[in-house]
Amino acid sequence: MGQEHDMDPASLAVGVDVDGRRATLVVTGEIDAHTCELLDRRLDEVLSAGARDLTLDVSGVSFVDSSGLRILVRAHEQARTYDGHLALRGPDATFRRLLDVTGLADVFAVL
Repeated sequence: MGQEHDMDPASLAVGVDVDGRRATLVVTGEIDAHTCELLDRRLDEVLSAGARDLTLDVSGVSFVDSSGLRILVRAHEQARTYDGHLALRGPDATFRRLLDVTGLADVFAVL
């Protein structure tokens, strides 16, 4: 599965690069109740393709709500089922604060 890019009209873009067990997803825009289905679908696709070590580059994410966090937790749990992991790369200060407040900073590797 090489590089692919998918854009939701509600302002979320998810670029995907899968290389065997590793996948990098570059997420740009807002992750909320209106857009999280796209991210959820892309995560399911990479896990179905055999990727187990997921890195989400979230440096371009401008907003995330509880629906987005739910998707990330689910993907993390799925990856762990296959002895994999999910890491978040580049969250901004607001995203980091949300991870801290919810206790998820201790769950995800934050790069």
